[in-house]
Amino acid sequence: MKNLLTSILSIFPPLVFSQSLHCFHENGKWGFTNTMQEVVIQPIYEGAVQSYVDCYPVKTGGKWGAINEKGILVLPATYDTIGPFSAMGKKLVAEAKLGGKYGIIRNNGDVIVDFRYDFIGEFDEYGFMAYSDNDLCGVCDLKGNIIIPFDYEFVSYSYDELLPAAKDTLWGVINRNNQVIVPFQFSDTWIGYRFIEVYLNEKYGFWTMDGKKLTDPIYESYDDSFDEIMLVQQNEKWGILNSDYSTLLACDFDEIYDFHYWDKENIIITKNEKMGIFNVESGKILLEPKYDAIDMDETRFYYCVSGELVGLFDYQTSSLLFEPKYNSVEWVGVDDFYYVTTGDSSGIMRSDGSLVIQPVYEYVEVEKKKFLAWKGDMVTTYDLDGNLITK
Repeated sequence: MKNLLTSILSIFPPLVFSQSLHCFHENGKWGFTNTMQEVVIQPIYEGAVQSYVDCYPVKTGGKWGAINEKGILVLPATYDTIGPFSAMGKKLVAEAKLGGKYGIIRNNGDVIVDFRYDFIGEFDEYGFMAYSDNDLCGVCDLKGNIIIPFDYEFVSYSYDELLPAAKDTLWGVINRNNQVIVPFQFSDTWIGYRFIEVYLNEKYGFWTMDGKKLTDPIYESYDDSFDEIMLVQQNEKWGILNSDYSTLLACDFDEIYDFHYWDKENIIITKNEKMGIFNVESGKILLEPKYDAIDMDETRFYYCVSGELVGLFDYQTSSLLFEPKYNSVEWVGVDDFYYVTTGDSSGIMRSDGSLVIQPVYEYVEVEKKKFLAWKGDMVTTYDLDGNLITK
């Protein structure tokens, strides 16, 4: 496990900013340029490490030290390796290797953590992950006191209270007091923002942050980008879990997705290349997946298409106004009126589905709060209530 790791420090928000010098390599040597790509430190070093604070590790004479942005050596070249410096409070710190062991130093050479570890990984102001002589992993504070014993093959250290860890080749989750939150039974674990993910036999399951099992690892995939629900896949079919991780919709659909962010209640479901609508609030399928397509207009409707006919579903009221029966439905651009066509004939419909003008005209248009309906050279005028004005 250790051999697969690289000694890359966590990135902390720097409180001591440099001019952001950048390493460059030329003729086998390393130097630095500024943000204008101008050479400010000539390529005279055997190695260099990028940094975003005013302390840049460099290799010279086979050993590592550090320079500032003016090229002045601020840390003697006596170390086997030095990682990138980062700001911890007002201190600049880095992981370094000396005499074959790792420790943590300040940019002035003060030793924060003694050189006694086989490896040091991620660290912050509270502690660090390290490997000891027995090739096992633990966590110490910055005084070297053991927080989590060196009993693990790996500990995924982070700012969080909960830490994924591996023991006897299996993964679980512990807290900073070394209490087991999720037992060591899985091939991987991961800390989410509202649950713990476990992984076994290429399947996902979920636990609470305080160590209660929500589901066994039975899902092939999941999508937790929704606020109150989770999409899960089982046997190559998709379903929905409720906020308590109980089944809201059985895994019986080819695809599930939300159509628009402003409609939080209704979700598109597909099965056998047909589309329908599921209502999250009620937990009911409002439209069975029987439509060739479902699309949204710019107002309040889903267009439900079967063949060449269109029906309307009102997502504000989560109700079907009518099954597909018009060749087209289109908002007129004012008020709650819609053009509808049947074959080559046009009419006007209200947003509640009732007809203001029957679709018997060749063309209908809106003009100054009235409708003009054309049939040949004859135009008939209606008010917005559908009352005849002139013919």
